[in-house]
Amino acid sequence: MTEQCGLPGLRFHDLRHTFITQMVELGVPLGVIQIFVGHLRARMVGHYTHITTGAARKAVELLDAQPILAPTLTGMQEVIQ
Repeated sequence: MTEQCGLPGLRFHDLRHTFITQMVELGVPLGVIQIFVGHLRARMVGHYTHITTGAARKAVELLDAQPILAPTLTGMQEVIQ
């Protein structure tokens, strides 16, 4: 059937992986995702989650917007000089 639809190699669980990944990237709490997909453990949600490069880039941009070490490093530079 997938070949007839022009999607050769698509498996049912590919849709599950995509759904869970998109929910995680949208910030839906893991507990809610577990209820949606019927998983009893968060570990299974993790198994189905595949963070995209776009989501990883966004996470790095968030870290860059509020650097954790910036005040510490600034203080260290003043001590060294």
